Amino acid sequence: MRILIYEAICAGELGADPPASLLREGRAMRDALVADFRALPDIEVVTESARPFIEQVQACDAALVIAPELGRLLERRCAEVLAENRRWLGCTRDAIRLTSDKLALANHWTRFGLPTPTTQLAWDDPGKIHGPAVLKPRHGAGSQATRRIAHATEAAALLVDLQRDVDDDFLVQPYVSGRAASVSFLCSDAGYEPLLAGEQLLATDGNFGYLGGRMPLAEPWNARALALAQRGVDVIPGLHGFVGVDLILGEAEDVLIEVNPRLTTSYLGLRKLCVHNLAQRWLTPGPPLAWKPNILTFSPAE
Repeated sequence: MRILIYEAICAGELGADPPASLLREGRAMRDALVADFRALPDIEVVTESARPFIEQVQACDAALVIAPELGRLLERRCAEVLAENRRWLGCTRDAIRLTSDKLALANHWTRFGLPTPTTQLAWDDPGKIHGPAVLKPRHGAGSQATRRIAHATEAAALLVDLQRDVDDDFLVQPYVSGRAASVSFLCSDAGYEPLLAGEQLLATDGNFGYLGGRMPLAEPWNARALALAQRGVDVIPGLHGFVGVDLILGEAEDVLIEVNPRLTTSYLGLRKLCVHNLAQRWLTPGPPLAWKPNILTFSPAE
């Protein structure tokens, strides 16, 4: 099988001067994934090139796309691959659309009674949110244009500047104090297999820049993260391939933050700790994965 592994930022989808952090993370994820798939028998891997995306897809049997949610890029690429009758190694288009829209996802989880921060458009009544808040794009990735503010009423003062860089609606949520964590899953029609829960290492300057991760989480944090993340994905149909769930293990309550319907930077740590090749499990379900007994800290540069 010939597989196209396409990393959208390396391919120039965000222009010639994309955010350096997104480019660094995208390149690291692509290189790790390419190495793992090339280690499998009967698999030929090709990566993004200067040719039009459709031509690259037409030359392959399957496509695995790593792309941010900005501008619904991942959803559009999914539709194009399916239109060419090639195998899409990711979530369904409906699942991508739901999870890429942070407002729609928060409303979806709320309808199912799952804990997630109150989420509203930034120009809605800010009086609904008290105390510190988080301002973020509705369709964002990698903490781009995300800011902690002292109160939701400060959102309007920041929007003009932020929307120069990100053309999107902006959301505001109450800031939840606690431990930032993520849980990754490999999903198929056979079910959702949780991988390891890890701690997200974020900048403390109010911009939430991603610095890397540490995994696995110690107990009882691990059990709390796995249980809540599983509840979060159970109510989202159409998840396939690699999926990441971000959450906060809070001082008062654990809350779901978002779902990444694609490869995330956690893969850099997971592949080092897993006894097996995760790319093989991506293609075919199998027995439970085994893990090395190490504690690993990693960064996007690895």
